[in-house]
Amino acid sequence: MKWIKLKELNEYKAKSINPLKEPDTIFEMYSVPSYTGRFPEIAIGSEIGSSKQIVQKGDVLLCKINPRINRVWEVSQFTDHQSIASSEWIVIRNKDMFSKYLLWYFRCEYFRTLMTSNITGMGGSLMRAQPKQVGKYLVPVPEYDIQVKIANVLDKAQFLIDKRKEQIEACDELIKSVFYEMFGDPIRNDKHWEVRKLSHLGKFIGGGTPSRKIAEYFKGYIPWITTVSLQGKIINEDSAIEFITKDAVLNSSTKIIPIGSVMIGTRVGVGKTAINICEMCTNQDIMSLTGVSKEIDKQFLMFVLKGYEEYFNDKKRGATIQGITGQTLKEINIILPPLNLQNKFATQVQKIEQQKHLFKKSLTELETNFNALMQRAFKGELF
Repeated sequence: MKWIKLKELNEYKAKSINPLKEPDTIFEMYSVPSYTGRFPEIAIGSEIGSSKQIVQKGDVLLCKINPRINRVWEVSQFTDHQSIASSEWIVIRNKDMFSKYLLWYFRCEYFRTLMTSNITGMGGSLMRAQPKQVGKYLVPVPEYDIQVKIANVLDKAQFLIDKRKEQIEACDELIKSVFYEMFGDPIRNDKHWEVRKLSHLGKFIGGGTPSRKIAEYFKGYIPWITTVSLQGKIINEDSAIEFITKDAVLNSSTKIIPIGSVMIGTRVGVGKTAINICEMCTNQDIMSLTGVSKEIDKQFLMFVLKGYEEYFNDKKRGATIQGITGQTLKEINIILPPLNLQNKFATQVQKIEQQKHLFKKSLTELETNFNALMQRAFKGELF
């Protein structure tokens, strides 16, 4: 298998068009924002504000803006309209190369490392890969039939990964469906359940961050977490961001959170929840409901709080980091259906979560195997 510089492989000759000069013409436009939905924008010339590159079916688009985000797209020409692309794409064309093979190669870890090795700009959307530099990168070029085989194998592997992700999402949708069928909307309370203020269902404890100036505070054994760990699940010491000492607790606003508390994010991850099964501490972005009333199942409570996420977003305040106040959290109404119904829901959630765990484990294995497969493919070891 030979390796060729991308600039020598690329037959694309830049040709641009100013859609504003054809205000009534409809274009199929491949923009960076439209990449997320994997479907180009369909727009008339008068709605397109600047000159674009003319592209055609089979061209491969390599995004040069913030190359740490793996954005590679093939022009599919979904319509009969002229295909154009924004200047943020490097266009690659070669009639003797299988486009999907190039698509996969440009997505592989080896090439992505090259893409991020020479960039300009100061972070995020200001970062750019330089086309002249990208042109120097080598591309493995096997025989055409091998390119097709490699692309087909990787397509099938990606299909399995996508299906597994769909199954994981379906689990979340199933839990939501079960909840709304049993209890209705937790905020509107359309089934007219008894309600309690959240503050009446336990005692709230806030969190805090020990002084970073004293390094020894963060060399202990007490788990300390932030909202990153709040993923609507049971957490233990494995969820810790850092481990702090007893002195850190005694000399800061952070406190020991008792086992079985419901932790709720008030800033950054507003509304995110978790239940701890070991003693731990939290930062100031979390409030913990301790001594939770026996009137309510904790798993059920976490899902009710999930229903409040949009409400919390409307209530966020703050000049720099926006969040909700402890008082806002304490004042929300929590529906209280009969405990046996709550427990029944929690049992069903547990079963669905077990299946979801198996799907996630399978997904991890599929992605690991997929990455290994890609490495073998572009080293010439697959066929």
